[in-house]
Amino acid sequence: MYVFPHRASLDEQWARDWKQPGFKAECWMIASGVADRLDLLSPRTWERQACDHNGNDSQEVRQVILHELVHVFHAQQNPLPGFDGMDELSWLIEGLATYVSGQLTEDKIKSVRRQLADGVAPASLADFWKGKLRYQQAGTLIKFIDERYGRDKLISILGLTDLPSILEILATTEIGLIQSWIDFYK
Repeated sequence: MYVFPHRASLDEQWARDWKQPGFKAECWMIASGVADRLDLLSPRTWERQACDHNGNDSQEVRQVILHELVHVFHAQQNPLPGFDGMDELSWLIEGLATYVSGQLTEDKIKSVRRQLADGVAPASLADFWKGKLRYQQAGTLIKFIDERYGRDKLISILGLTDLPSILEILATTEIGLIQSWIDFYK
């Protein structure tokens, strides 16, 4: 685990790691985790160098670290230890970390339920990782998979790198999975 004292040093590290010269993180981006490392902007700087995070809230700091540790564990179970090329599965990667870390609170689940009550739902699994409620949507999808299909099935998809393989393990279609998720949370 590497703790960075300021945003500039974290941006420099991510620019190197992600091969994106001049990379500048968005203000909400404070940490990342892959198979062999966890990077964290020092919580002491969040008030000045981040947004949407409170470094003085010990529970939030704990959950952010747990979220990234889940990424580390997941990446160690995956043949792509940096999740390279898995953008279409961001819902799985981020949803798992949100769910397991405890960041998926009842209030966040309620926000997804309100969205569904308003008739707004992701049209594809990739859409779960879009918009203001992306963490909530992805987290509730993983919670749904865990509760509907079981922990063993959830664990079995952690080593997969493509959507067809995941759908095969779950014995469903993309539309079927989304509709079951909608029915579960409505």
